[in-house]
Amino acid sequence: MTHIRHLTDHYDLFVLDLWGVIHDGVTAFPHALDVLTQLARHHKTVAFISNAPRREIVIAAQLQQLGVESHFYDAIFSSGEQTWQQLHEQGVATWGQHCYHIGPPRDDHLLEGLPFTPTDDIHTADFILNSGPWGDDHRVSDYHDLLHQAHARALPMLCANPDITVVRGGSMMICAGALADFYEQLGSPVTYHGKPHPAIYDALQHHYATISPSRIIAIGDSISTDIQGAHNAAIDAILITGGIHHEHSQEDIKTKLAQNNLAPRAIMTQLSW
Repeated sequence: MTHIRHLTDHYDLFVLDLWGVIHDGVTAFPHALDVLTQLARHHKTVAFISNAPRREIVIAAQLQQLGVESHFYDAIFSSGEQTWQQLHEQGVATWGQHCYHIGPPRDDHLLEGLPFTPTDDIHTADFILNSGPWGDDHRVSDYHDLLHQAHARALPMLCANPDITVVRGGSMMICAGALADFYEQLGSPVTYHGKPHPAIYDALQHHYATISPSRIIAIGDSISTDIQGAHNAAIDAILITGGIHHEHSQEDIKTKLAQNNLAPRAIMTQLSW
């Protein structure tokens, strides 16, 4: 199947990933904007579900800059928002006072309005907030020494983006999930927010409690997060192969799906009406 219009009669809520489906972090895809326009014309509800380590109001502003107007969608669910909410609810009693943030300055807002004190010394930190690498060209190996020091102090890590990689402007870069995976392999505790973990889908289904799960379909470009997460939440899914899997053959993609007992409703190269 190459066109989403063949499925519109079967679903009321379309839950779309952002990176790799709607945009590449730099440019919104014209074909995706066309799909959003058509779904609105057919009176379908659209929600975005993203592993972006940013609060929902920040994502909305970024989408506006990319030409994704607010009338295209009903709600945003993000791993960054869930991360902020957990820190807000649990506070220093759970996490301690001093936060070591691994992530670029654009993610500093994840600590705004919270009672934590940022520190740039891993030896004085009580926990790590991981929103991704400091530089787009960084590799996990660049963080080995730091994460070994954190592991020696048994610092808990809160990961605001479970994604391992993302395509930004045509280039592949690592995400917070790659750093968290290495830290976990050391034997250190990591708390994740976002796909494929259940809390973000629980929030989605609570928000749309009047819509039957059988009338919901999720669309994303990652087998391990989008398709696995939808499967765990018992909702249908469409895999977009032109994102992080763009270098994989169709045979390799189908093999990986089979290995994980995943059967998306459709596989498309890009989101097309």
